[in-house]
Amino acid sequence: MAANIHAGKLEKGKVPSKEDMMKLPLFDKTTPDDFGRIYYVGSDQKGNEIYILGTQNSNFEPALRSLTALMELDKEFVLVCTMSYVNVVLRLGGFLSRRMSCPLLGRPFVIWGSKLAFPHLEKLTEIVKLESL
Repeated sequence: MAANIHAGKLEKGKVPSKEDMMKLPLFDKTTPDDFGRIYYVGSDQKGNEIYILGTQNSNFEPALRSLTALMELDKEFVLVCTMSYVNVVLRLGGFLSRRMSCPLLGRPFVIWGSKLAFPHLEKLTEIVKLESL
């Protein structure tokens, strides 16, 4: 959700509706096969590309930094971990929806937890934008 806020796909200052969330390509639709994969979300107002990476509590930052050095890529990047914004309601919903393959039970919790997290994720994206000037 933070990546979509940063990319301007969710309206600032307005907690998204269930419909707005469900329009997001990967919202509550990932599978265990998605962990470790990088997905393009969009670009911000400055043209910076925004990606997401599902890590299942792993730290990929050292590996990504090493790979960019090995490949002699000169692009700078900022990695932002949003796990501290995953509240207990989101955890429960994610477990029921994705892990137990029961979105009928889990998705309402995912949506509720996402709405609770939205203001905090919005603040986070503003901080990231300011720091990456």
